[in-house]
Amino acid sequence: MILHDSTEAYTPDFVRYSENLSALIVEDNSTLRETTKNILDDYFSHIDTADNGEAGLSLFLEQRHDLIIADIFMPVMNGIDMVYKIRECNPNQMVIFISGQHDIDNFIRLINMGIGHFLMKPFKQEELFNVLGKVLKLQWMHNLEKGYQKQLEEAVSLQTGELREALCLVKDLSDELVLRLSVAAEHRDFETGSHIQRIGIYGEFVARELGMPEEYSESVRFAAPLHDIGKIGIPDNVLLKKGPLNRDEFEIMKNHALIGAKILKGSSIEKIQMAHRIALHHHEKFDGSGYPHGISGEDISLEGRIISLCDHYDAMVSSRPYKEPFTHEKAYTTITRGDGRTSPRHFDPAILALFTKHADVFHDIFTSFVPEI
Repeated sequence: MILHDSTEAYTPDFVRYSENLSALIVEDNSTLRETTKNILDDYFSHIDTADNGEAGLSLFLEQRHDLIIADIFMPVMNGIDMVYKIRECNPNQMVIFISGQHDIDNFIRLINMGIGHFLMKPFKQEELFNVLGKVLKLQWMHNLEKGYQKQLEEAVSLQTGELREALCLVKDLSDELVLRLSVAAEHRDFETGSHIQRIGIYGEFVARELGMPEEYSESVRFAAPLHDIGKIGIPDNVLLKKGPLNRDEFEIMKNHALIGAKILKGSSIEKIQMAHRIALHHHEKFDGSGYPHGISGEDISLEGRIISLCDHYDAMVSSRPYKEPFTHEKAYTTITRGDGRTSPRHFDPAILALFTKHADVFHDIFTSFVPEI
């Protein structure tokens, strides 16, 4: 079901992207199906509905809808099998999945299909609008990137300087798309786009100060925003809990490192390989007391050791539903001296020494950074 907001009606941000688009809602719950259609009728040029995956597939093959909103568990044909067949026709098909239960295996299967947008029942109208905004903006960016790619293909005959400028444009666009994916993946969490981007900025600064090559430092900035992408597989009652986690809840939360690593595993692109290592290692500790594998020292990737300290600092000085933010001074003291829970032994000594020397730079990044999206 949809929980209606008590606020007055408003025009959602995604309207400018949804003009002239068609949608298909596939949901076996007739009340939810019709309620969702009624809410979205004013924003799409045409909406069809179906009560099972087989009927939804048939409608799609006739109409080729721009957006699909589908339940996972349905009779006759489930939503995943339906979308798998649809993706054979259109690999870039926009899809939002609805589910009434947390099934990590199915979530991982969907993510590996390139789908990262989910709504958990019951959801609010505002949550539906937020996810729609992210999906439609990402699709707009994808179409824009295809346009630039076509321009590049036509630019083979251009002079070297003009071609270089076009290549830089595509690189910038690709970086932004990864950032937007990171934000979209974390839309269920209290983390913000500012936090995600700051982690990359801290990480790039540390890598450069350690004397790493420019290409490595830039890769850290690119890959670091994906460090917590595995949180997409953590249940809301754990992820959004306004208070300390109990032992069982913390064990569930720890799975986000493994889920993120599984999502990013196996890429042939070095930057994504680095993102995989960061997702897997950013909660490991230098003394071996971290998770998920309890490895220590240089068995932890350098980028994992870098982001570990950066993430600790930013989390301490940021506000959270379960805690007030630390002052910069308190965060500095906690990291460099320990407080019983955090210890200097948790961090690579070289990276800790660099933080101690340049703590003011971390503070400046946190207080002055303006998010790009």
